[in-house]
Amino acid sequence: MLVDQKITAINLKEGHICLSLTLTTPLDQILIKDNLTAILTEQEILLFNGDQSLRCFEFLPDLAEEISVLGKDFLIKMFDDSRFILTSGGLLKKQSLAVLHP
Repeated sequence: MLVDQKITAINLKEGHICLSLTLTTPLDQILIKDNLTAILTEQEILLFNGDQSLRCFEFLPDLAEEISVLGKDFLIKMFDDSRFILTSGGLLKKQSLAVLHP
């Protein structure tokens, strides 16, 4: 059985839906930092501004395991042990081994 997965943002003061988006891969994690919301699925990362506008949407090269906060940015750990940095500006870049093992 296939179940549709959606993310939805609701304005709690007015009760209306601000954003509704169907996900193409299963949802793994939602992380909120400052005025940004990161949505991690198995193979995608979405970054939303506080006004529900989309700052970043990127496909990931492998299955994602988890997302965490790294300073002012987000750290995405993959199941193959590689890591990616999602900057607060919405840029996705692979973290080098030199940063992982100084």
